[in-house]
Amino acid sequence: PRSLSSSISQRHRPSTPKPHAHQSSRAEILDPDDFGDEEEPAVLGIGSRAYELYFDGGSRGNGQGNALAGSGAVLYMDGQKVWAGGRYLGQQTNNEAEYDGLILGLEAALERGAGDLLIKGDSKLVVNQVQDIWQVHKEHLKPLHQRAKELMHRIGFRGIDHVLRAFNREADQMANKAMDLRKSFDEDFS
Repeated sequence: PRSLSSSISQRHRPSTPKPHAHQSSRAEILDPDDFGDEEEPAVLGIGSRAYELYFDGGSRGNGQGNALAGSGAVLYMDGQKVWAGGRYLGQQTNNEAEYDGLILGLEAALERGAGDLLIKGDSKLVVNQVQDIWQVHKEHLKPLHQRAKELMHRIGFRGIDHVLRAFNREADQMANKAMDLRKSFDEDFS
């Protein structure tokens, strides 16, 4: 008989996408719709809740620094969406908006008592800087970096992962909605 952990990891291993007839099998042609809905289960204690936070930020403009910006985040508990929101930021850079998406989501998670949080975002810069893999060189990002790290340590997060943009669609939609409406909003689903 196999152990429980080996049977769980075998049953819940994410499926490998199959290339469409018109595609090669090269990795860069992945479509998130080709994957199954299975995900690795969280290993939690009895009575624990698994939380996931997706964040994003964006800016629109002429590429000359500050542009119209917004951030978004979506919080899940045990695979169910419990909160989504967006914040209109006015004139900011894309990297500032990305950091703000993380901060927005962490603030919402703290307000809802979330713990054991897995964070996911498509900004390599933010993901690597908050893990201290990359240094923060831009002065205007240092206060955002510090705030994000403070919130992450207060909440008790279990990790932060970089995900492909295609797997971060809902958070992206929240950021775009904030920019379109030119106002902040949030939606509670609990």
